[in-house]
Amino acid sequence: VWLFAILFVFLVRLFVLFLERYLFTKNIGVRNVIIVGGDRTAKSLLQTFNERRMLGYRVVAYIPTFTSHTIEDIERKFTEYDADEIIQAGADVTKEQSAELLSFAEEHHLIFKYLADLFATHSRNIVITTIAGVPIVEIHRTSLDGWGKIGKRFFDIVVSLLLVIIT
Repeated sequence: VWLFAILFVFLVRLFVLFLERYLFTKNIGVRNVIIVGGDRTAKSLLQTFNERRMLGYRVVAYIPTFTSHTIEDIERKFTEYDADEIIQAGADVTKEQSAELLSFAEEHHLIFKYLADLFATHSRNIVITTIAGVPIVEIHRTSLDGWGKIGKRFFDIVVSLLLVIIT
């Protein structure tokens, strides 16, 4: 039974991975992103997202330089394409501009990610992932999000029930 469980879990995960990538190529479940920044890394990320649709990202707006109209451009693209995420990929964006982007993302319930400066990250609710070999930092609004919140609730109920039965 143990060997079959391992085999079936492996096969199901493989099937889900292929199904997910297939659906991404058909634009099902794809995340619409707005990339802000114009350095080499931002352009590389843009090119990777455009070439490798199986990653599940579609760039709906690319804003190479942050100007006084950038937030209005992002808001227009957000409403036009129903964007899901903002990725700050440029090192040329100042802290004040980053704060504006983060504020906009929080106000519109968007995921905010930025390319990792690993020595400058001092936040508690961050997740560092890599997309196409580029480290990206995501700031979570809470430490429990999505399935983490559901898993914690399930764990709380089961443990509470067991403790009630035992006592």
